[in-house]
Amino acid sequence: MRKFFLPVLFLLIVGIPSCDLLKESLGGSIEGTVSGNNVNGGFVILLSSIDDIDQIQNLSESGLSAITDIVKGFGLIGSDGSFEILAVPSGEYYMVAAIDANGNSTLDTTDMIGWYGNDTTFTYVDTTSNDTIDVTITIPVSFIVAEKEKKTGMDIKRLMSKQEFEKYYDYINQ
Repeated sequence: MRKFFLPVLFLLIVGIPSCDLLKESLGGSIEGTVSGNNVNGGFVILLSSIDDIDQIQNLSESGLSAITDIVKGFGLIGSDGSFEILAVPSGEYYMVAAIDANGNSTLDTTDMIGWYGNDTTFTYVDTTSNDTIDVTITIPVSFIVAEKEKKTGMDIKRLMSKQEFEKYYDYINQ
């Protein structure tokens, strides 16, 4: 019993603190929360450009891992909306949450997305009906991760369908 206890005790004493050291040695990290319903199992993805989201087709761990020239890091969203992205190289990024609403592992126009950024409210005029509605969307904002920096509180607070976001984003940028 004693032969078993000492190695286990050693691993607990040395191993647990070294997890944080291992995380640090891999690069920077980003932690935050995604607000919304049914976000569990979605992804938070780091991109170099806002337009890179159109290059993402396979919304799975293996699919995102295969396109490292586009996806600079990603993390899985937990049941409480929390996420952590590890091994983030230093650089400037945009961050988007992507929720596969229909479960087909493809980022479709009806899937939910949300950006890290600043909210803006504007009046949208439908060109076919001339109806107006007030819309609030999050405008993506880039941020810098320094070498081995740990960023916390990087929350994504607003989700909408990819199709809606593209329509409204294009409208306010025309």
